[in-house]
Amino acid sequence: MANVFGTYATYDSPFLSDDVVGLAALVEPRNSTTWDLIPEMRPLTSTEMVWYDAAYYDLSGEVGAVGWTDGVTTAALPIDTALKDIVQIGDVLLVEAEQVVVSAINRGASTVDVFARGHGSTVGVAHVTTTPIFIVGNANVEGTVDQDGLLEENLKRVNYAQIVQEKVLVTKTGANQAYEDIQDKVDEERGRAMSRAIRKLNQSVLFGEAEVGSKTAPRSSGGIDYWLRTTTDAINDDYASVFTEDKFQATIQKVTDRGGVIDVVVMSSAQKAVFNDLNNGNVRTGLEEDRAGLKVDSYRAEGQGLIRLIADPRLSDDHKTMYLLNTSKLAKAWFVDDVLRFEDEPANSRTIDQTLQGQFSMMMKDITTDHARVFGL
Repeated sequence: MANVFGTYATYDSPFLSDDVVGLAALVEPRNSTTWDLIPEMRPLTSTEMVWYDAAYYDLSGEVGAVGWTDGVTTAALPIDTALKDIVQIGDVLLVEAEQVVVSAINRGASTVDVFARGHGSTVGVAHVTTTPIFIVGNANVEGTVDQDGLLEENLKRVNYAQIVQEKVLVTKTGANQAYEDIQDKVDEERGRAMSRAIRKLNQSVLFGEAEVGSKTAPRSSGGIDYWLRTTTDAINDDYASVFTEDKFQATIQKVTDRGGVIDVVVMSSAQKAVFNDLNNGNVRTGLEEDRAGLKVDSYRAEGQGLIRLIADPRLSDDHKTMYLLNTSKLAKAWFVDDVLRFEDEPANSRTIDQTLQGQFSMMMKDITTDHARVFGL
C-alpha cells in the first residue's frame, strides 16, 4: 500500500473504476498531497455544485456621523452601516467604558434608541464618530417579544464540474512489440497517464478558477485559492515578504475570533522549512546521535489545539502563499456515471487508443470563518 500524506487516499476512492484503482495505488502520494486531504461526497447529478453559506457578520461597528454628543441622549444615536445590518432590540452595546441596551432600531437612518445611558454600573458619556462599538450580550424586557425579524444574508455559491482527460496511445511498432507482451507497454502508458491526472487534480483543487463554460469553452472548478481570494470578508493576510511567528499567530487568532476551526496548514516545502526553524531553540543533540535536521509536523495554537503542517511538493516555492484550512468544511465529488476510468477510443488495428477521463468538482463551506489565505511570503 502506498504511503499516504493526506487523510483520504486517492486509491481508496469509491469513484475510481476497477481498472484505475490499481494504478492509483502506484502513484507517488506526494503528487496528491492536498487532493488526499479533502473528503469525498455523494456523486454530482448536475454539472453545477450548489451550496449555501451565511455571510460573515462581526459583532461590532462604530459610532456614526456627528457622534453621540452627550451622555444623556437615548434616541436616534447614530451607528455605522456595519452595525445597523446586524444589531437587534435587546443587544447590549459596549462603547468605550459605557454600556447601553438597544430599545429600537431605524435601519434606514442607521440609528438606535436605547433604554438608558450608562446601563448597569457604567456611566453615560459623549463618544466621537468612529469610536468602536461591540455587541457584548443580549438583555430583553421580561414578557416582551419585540424583534423585527432580521435574517442574516444567505449566500448562494456555485462551482462547476471539470472534465479530466489524459491520453493513452500505443502503436504496435517493432520497438513496442519488443516487450514480452504489448499489454505491458499499455499498462506502462496507463500508469503515466494516471500520474499526470493525479498531479493535475491536485493542482485544480488548489488553483482552479470557477467557470461555467459553454459549447465552445471549457467548464472549470474553482479551487481553494479562488474561493478565498474572491469571497468578500474572507481572511487574506499579506505578510509583505516577511514571515514571522507573530504574524502567523495573528492570522490564527482571526479565525479563532470568528468561531472558526483550523486543522491543517498547506504550504510549499520552502515555507515548511521556515516552520521547522521556529523550533530551533528546542533542538537537543547527544553523542549517540549522528544525524542532523529538524521537522515539525504540527503547531499548537491558542484556541485551536494542534494544527497539522503539510508541505505539498506541488506548491511551487515561488507561489509564496499558504492556506489555513478546516478539511471537514471541504469536499470533492465526481459526476454520476462519469467517474475516473479508461475509455477505448476509435483506433485502427495498429494502435491501442484509450483516454483516462472523468468529471469532478469541489465545495468549500464557511469560507469566511474556517479558512484563511496568507500571501506575500
